[in-house]
Amino acid sequence: MFRRSRCLSARDRDWYRQTVVDDWRTCAQAHGDAAIAACTQVIEYGGPPPKIRAIAYFNRGAAYHAKGDLDRALADFNEVIRLDPKLAAVAYYNRGLARREKGGTVGANADIAEARELQPGIGQ
Repeated sequence: MFRRSRCLSARDRDWYRQTVVDDWRTCAQAHGDAAIAACTQVIEYGGPPPKIRAIAYFNRGAAYHAKGDLDRALADFNEVIRLDPKLAAVAYYNRGLARREKGGTVGANADIAEARELQPGIGQ
């Protein structure tokens, strides 16, 4: 994995910036494996602020959920809740849906109730 360094040449810094922008764009717009790979890169860069990482986790979680990989989706939605309270309602709601698909109705109902507490009308 490529990490930022203060010792990078101007050319390497430009490459890094463009790579981050390209991965962020793909993470935000793609679906499936392309989104998962790009969001993973954004998360692993080590430099994005928590809000950006939370969005990347959310997008990756949604892609995992769509693929039926519920355990990974749940883990990513947990990270969203931890990183960004403003996105927590949507993450709780989506985590509840994933839990419901796994058969955990008690946890699913609790998550959906929490989402509606934070953001009335979500999911309706």
